[in-house]
Amino acid sequence: MLLNNIRLKNYRKFRDEFIEFPRGILGIIGRNGVGKSTIFEAIGWALYGSVMSRSGKDEIKSQNAPEGEICRAELEFSLGGHNYKIVRELQGKSPLSRAFVFIDGSNLPEVARDSEVNKYVEKLLGMDYVTFMRSVYAKQKELASLSILTRAERQKVIRRMLNIDKIDLAVDAIRTDKRDKQEFIRGIEFKLEDMKKLKQQQNNTTKEIEGLKEKIDTLEIKRTRLEKKKGRTRKSRDKQEVLYKKHNEIKNSISKLSSKLEGLTQRKNELLKEEQKLKKEKQTLATLEPKEELYEKKKRQKEAMDELRLRHNRKNDLKRSVKQKQREIKTQNRLIKETQNRLLPLKDIDRKYKKAQKDLKEIKRKKMILDRDTKEIIKKESVFKSKIEELSEKKDEISSLGPNSKCPVCFRRLGKTHKDILNHFEKEITKIKGEYQKIRNIKGKLASQEKQIKDNEARLEKHKDALNKKLARKSGLEAKLRNQKQELSKATTKLAKEKSELKSLVHVKFNDVQYKKLKTELESLSKIRDEIIRLRKDVSRLPQVLQDGKINSKAIAAQEKELKTQKKALAELKFDEGKYEKTKRTFEQVSDDLSGCETNLEKEEGNLKVKDRELKTIKDKITEQKTYRVKIKSTQTDIQYLERLESLMSDFRNELINRIRPLLTARASYLFRELTDDRYPLIELDEDYNIYIVDENQKYGLKRYSGGEEDLANLCLRIAMSQVIGERSGAEINFMALDEIFGSQDESRRINILNAFNKLTNQFAQIILITHIDTIREKLPYVLRIEENSNKESHAQFE
Repeated sequence: MLLNNIRLKNYRKFRDEFIEFPRGILGIIGRNGVGKSTIFEAIGWALYGSVMSRSGKDEIKSQNAPEGEICRAELEFSLGGHNYKIVRELQGKSPLSRAFVFIDGSNLPEVARDSEVNKYVEKLLGMDYVTFMRSVYAKQKELASLSILTRAERQKVIRRMLNIDKIDLAVDAIRTDKRDKQEFIRGIEFKLEDMKKLKQQQNNTTKEIEGLKEKIDTLEIKRTRLEKKKGRTRKSRDKQEVLYKKHNEIKNSISKLSSKLEGLTQRKNELLKEEQKLKKEKQTLATLEPKEELYEKKKRQKEAMDELRLRHNRKNDLKRSVKQKQREIKTQNRLIKETQNRLLPLKDIDRKYKKAQKDLKEIKRKKMILDRDTKEIIKKESVFKSKIEELSEKKDEISSLGPNSKCPVCFRRLGKTHKDILNHFEKEITKIKGEYQKIRNIKGKLASQEKQIKDNEARLEKHKDALNKKLARKSGLEAKLRNQKQELSKATTKLAKEKSELKSLVHVKFNDVQYKKLKTELESLSKIRDEIIRLRKDVSRLPQVLQDGKINSKAIAAQEKELKTQKKALAELKFDEGKYEKTKRTFEQVSDDLSGCETNLEKEEGNLKVKDRELKTIKDKITEQKTYRVKIKSTQTDIQYLERLESLMSDFRNELINRIRPLLTARASYLFRELTDDRYPLIELDEDYNIYIVDENQKYGLKRYSGGEEDLANLCLRIAMSQVIGERSGAEINFMALDEIFGSQDESRRINILNAFNKLTNQFAQIILITHIDTIREKLPYVLRIEENSNKESHAQFE
């Protein structure tokens, strides 16, 4: 696999960048944080998706990108005689990932789904994303970690990088499977029962079932006999039931006829009494009817005097109302004058209130400007203070390191520059402290102005509140004055109307004594009138009472005739109640016997079903026990196979480790000789993967050597591991990326490393070196510089 080019659009700090990858060694150079490592991250993201990103999907898209634009990476590479182009992009607020694979310039995608592209790449390269990263990418921190880890941690890391951990996982899975099967056998053995007891239970239950079947046959014979007997007794009972029902029907008819005849006789007596009463009331009505005409005459006279009385009372009410209205008008005029006098001092209050509002608004504007200036000054003060603290910390850190220590940035020895750096920090701190003091002086002046403005604001607020209260009092008095004038207008209008009405009633006169005498006479005649009406209503019912008497007499005669007929039919029926009761008891006894027999039969049949279920349960349990025993035997065989497989896998793991360690030693030693100009002929790895350097036929641990030599040895081992991983995966991966590996090396070692990489180009056609050290660029055949502009956007340019 060889990289051709990559295009990044809105990917982290890169807005729109196209980078071609040449054959040979490519140095990606730039300051820390400008996006050098981002380029290789984008290569991994294009191939394997979000698992290769160092952050979530929502942080991949460039912050400066417009909202509607997409984030995209387009990677082109060559493999196995074909050219591949992989496009991966994010779109939307909650980023939706899409991916496509194109082959040999085709416009139609070979694969067009995110997850499917991931699977396609893994199959194409023959490795997942973890194996890919371990075989082609190495960082300085990763190199150093190999020598500082504990024995167990180092073994774990190297086995993971070489995929030996997958064999360990397989062995663990075999052991887990074996434990599960052993636990399965223990669970089944807990369920095993005595087969002899189960078969004895089966025989006993079978005998009980046979006994129940014999009882059921006997009960069925008895039930048949009782059913026949019940049929014979039912016929006799049904015949007696017919006579019994007819006998009761006739008796009920006689009872009803007797009750109805008694009611008709009682009604006849009531009608006779009512007839005598109505004839007497008819005579009384004839004597009272002449007084009805006198009642009507007196009633008309009273109605006329009622009208006159109403007008007379209205006249008196109007006289009193006119006097009251005149007093109200006089009082209202006095109140209006008082309100007008109270309004005079408040005449200019509106103008004063508006002026107070204007003054207060101006004060607030000044206060807002002052607040803005104060916040800006506080912000500057915080910035200067932070700078002073930051520079002081850096100065203290450099001071504590001493001249013989390494620079924490470039890892060079400080030496004579130690004192110059401290003087530079001291000058910067003094300069910033001067600016800081100026800011504090300005802050004090602004605080004084703020106090003066707050005092004026409080005074104006108090003055405005006082004017506001007066304004509210004026508004209330004006509303009160309007109401008073309205009330005066209403009273004046109403007084004029009442005077006009009183003038029309001036001649009205009323005799109260005559009115009371007439009222008394009418009340006496009214009682007589009510009695006449009642008597007329009662007397009008006399013809209907006479007619009802005749109808009642006919009904009595008909009922007496029907009652005689029913009594004759009852005598002719000849019903024997004793015989009826005996037949009924015989039938009920036979029915009870049959019911008892059926109950016993049902009970025994139920017992038979229970026993059948018990027998089935025992048979199922016997079958289940046989199955358990077969499963135990089969699982024991599986455990034997798993134990053999576990042993084989463990032997294979040990064999693989013993084969890989010499291979790593040989590859790392070759590289180390090249990088040290044959000064150190050999690197050795013990069983715990501790690194030893052979020097003059003696081997020594890494702690004996300088930090640069230690990093160099780790680098050689890491490259050797990448070669082995690539070869074992079967993938044609012909490039490697190394991130910040020159920090601890001196100039000569850097040149040796570059020369060694030139010799590796027959194995790795592309070697990408990511570094912030600018001095090595002249030694590189290709240099890609990454720089950041004022908008925090990064750009790549070949030098």
